[in-house]
Amino acid sequence: MGNYLITIPFFFYDITKNRDIVNFKRIKDTIINNIPAIGIKYEVLVKLKKYPDKFFKSFGKVYFSKQHKINPDWYKNYKEDKNYEILSIGKGIQILDIFQTALWKQIIKVEKIEEKPVDIEDVKIKINDKTVLKEI
Repeated sequence: MGNYLITIPFFFYDITKNRDIVNFKRIKDTIINNIPAIGIKYEVLVKLKKYPDKFFKSFGKVYFSKQHKINPDWYKNYKEDKNYEILSIGKGIQILDIFQTALWKQIIKVEKIEEKPVDIEDVKIKINDKTVLKEI
């Protein structure tokens, strides 16, 4: 067995721009894992850099904790998919996201919230001059 170096690129969106068409509306609040939550339903027509003349439809629902608040102003430059506008309504950490396209369904759900201090080094993505970055 040999050692192999595999380079996996970071794929990213420029979050300061909104190139997609996003519609969203507030839906009925609910409780998820004993956490009261604000619900938002959304539909996105995604435009990829590789296919500038086409849109790809995705849709879903997202729920934000009413107990675990965020400051929406931290996200004021986060314009991609109208996230700043959505976070201004949700005002909490995301506890459930159900996202669908024609090809797949993705569910991200918080199972447990543990409040504790976090060192910035624990969440920092390490990028250097050998890191491959690809905008999608």
